[in-house]
Amino acid sequence: MIEAFFAQVMKRADAAVLLGREHLSVDGTLIQARASHTSFKPRDGDDDSTPNGPGRNAQADRQRGATPHVAQNEHARRRSAIDGRTTRPDGHRLGHVVRKRIEEHFGRGRTAGRIRQTTYRGNRRVHPHFKLTMTASNLIRMARMLGAARRGRRDPTRGRTRRDAGRHRRDVRRRAAEVVVGEAIAGLGDRPFVVSKVLPSNASAAGTVEAFERLVAQGKIGAWGVSNFDVDGMRALFALPAGARCASNQVYYALSRRGAAFDRCPWMGERVMPTMAYCPLDEGRLVDHPALALVAHEFGATPAQVALACLLAPGPHRTGVIAIPKTASVTRVEENVAAAALRLSAEQLAALDRAFPPPARKVPLAMT
Repeated sequence: MIEAFFAQVMKRADAAVLLGREHLSVDGTLIQARASHTSFKPRDGDDDSTPNGPGRNAQADRQRGATPHVAQNEHARRRSAIDGRTTRPDGHRLGHVVRKRIEEHFGRGRTAGRIRQTTYRGNRRVHPHFKLTMTASNLIRMARMLGAARRGRRDPTRGRTRRDAGRHRRDVRRRAAEVVVGEAIAGLGDRPFVVSKVLPSNASAAGTVEAFERLVAQGKIGAWGVSNFDVDGMRALFALPAGARCASNQVYYALSRRGAAFDRCPWMGERVMPTMAYCPLDEGRLVDHPALALVAHEFGATPAQVALACLLAPGPHRTGVIAIPKTASVTRVEENVAAAALRLSAEQLAALDRAFPPPARKVPLAMT
């Protein structure tokens, strides 16, 4: 799905003539791994990883016919390994301009996309997270570029106040973003469920809801929801036009993290809106809990299945929950589906409530 979405975004960028073919720049960024120091091992048994030759292997790049986009060391007391053979071509100057744009994507991904230190382990999980983050960053840049192109046809901000001109530019970018995202999603062939994390206090919240509703009306998405909203946030959302059409609120909800059970789940249950529980196994912390293992033994199930079944069971602290545990294993997917068939007795639910007491007061919402 991520690969297909990325391909559709690039297809849209190509159709809008936003991809340049006269120059190619390649750069990379370091992602801090989620690992302990004891897991690090010397590569090939050698701790010396200092590269040989001029900085960043400029000679090897020249042999490939590529111009390395590295800066000269212009310090008066030092001599740079990068000479005129590298800095003379126009591509070197252009490369530094393009590289800045690449670094802006990396910076946005590190601050907003949470790739400074990944929460995943292994390339199989880190790569999709990085690619989805860069796809979102591309969508933001494409919306700005398309919005600027539309404003360039004529100057609608002429004669307006500074505030009105800024509002107009935001509206143009929003409409451009709606077109870009809508066409990219439409190319996937399915109608996905879209989640927004825009806070209701944000001035653009009404415009975001309006854009979602247009995508639903056009058949490009099936429904839309929000993530990590508290009750006050949900009330503010419902006060917006079409805000009550929100399909769900996605929150961190597990037996060991039951903050949402105090007020959010009951509030949403009164409005027949399910709570979408991400990390329902508390990032794996519940898979071997003794209280869950005791109940699981009675069913011949796993502790993880019992944890999911408890969230799905009806009750005052369990109102319309949709659990979305993450897994890359087909076996785990089958186990998670089977958990929906478990029917816990009142005694078993009471025992789990004693092991994981529901909150007696409002507590901060847990987040990853």
